[in-house]
Amino acid sequence: MSVERILVGLDASQASWTALRWAANRAGDHPARVRIVHALETGDTDVFVVRERLAEAAAFVRGTAPGTVVETSVERGFAADALVDDTADADLLVIGAHRARRVRSALTGSLPERIATRAPVPTVVVPDDWTFGSGPIVVGIDADTAEAALSFALHEARRTGRSLRVVHAWRVTAPVAARPIALLEDASSTDEQSARLVLGAAEREAARREPTVSVRSTLWEGDAGAALAKAGVEASLVVVGRRHRTTIGGELFGSVAREAMHRSKTPVVIVPVPAD
Repeated sequence: MSVERILVGLDASQASWTALRWAANRAGDHPARVRIVHALETGDTDVFVVRERLAEAAAFVRGTAPGTVVETSVERGFAADALVDDTADADLLVIGAHRARRVRSALTGSLPERIATRAPVPTVVVPDDWTFGSGPIVVGIDADTAEAALSFALHEARRTGRSLRVVHAWRVTAPVAARPIALLEDASSTDEQSARLVLGAAEREAARREPTVSVRSTLWEGDAGAALAKAGVEASLVVVGRRHRTTIGGELFGSVAREAMHRSKTPVVIVPVPAD
């Protein structure tokens, strides 16, 4: 069984400690090496306090997942840069986020979005009010990111023995104000049919790759972020793909992952699509 390399961003916020707890629970279920990184963004930060915090975090992981190899590191500079740079030796990056409020700390506030849009590995954003759940793995797909998101979600479903729920959202593309009713109805029918083709292709691919995983699909008319937030209420993990590697992100991240991150109590995994 392969050993997963998990990188966790830590600071003094409750959200980052919740992320650490999520990573420790994962290490307890599957062989892992955990590296905990604390970034020093200012020169007046007490390094001794930071090292004590890291030692406490490492002891917590070892206590939760006995036998796990745990490393700690203090990095100088901005947290986003330090974590993204350190992913060269990681399979998974785990960070915390404040879901319902904008408290700015090294790893919370707006930084989860900035980190998740740049990291070259899947990034798990754990909300500060997360509680352990045993529900299905939910994956949101579209035509551009289905392969990457579905691959990760299927792996998680097989690894955990959980079911998979595939969610795809669609909207009418025709401008309402500029089209007669008849044309709008035609556009709606075409858009829905296209969405069903995307969803059907994902279902068939899931069955081909993992025939033992139970798969349920949902077609949603409207906002994809709202669809994922609703589907994720009972989920153990929400998975979405990401097309871009910029600090701004792209339409998918803006409309889907961001809303899921801010509305869901379920950890959200942002999976980058490999460059062509």
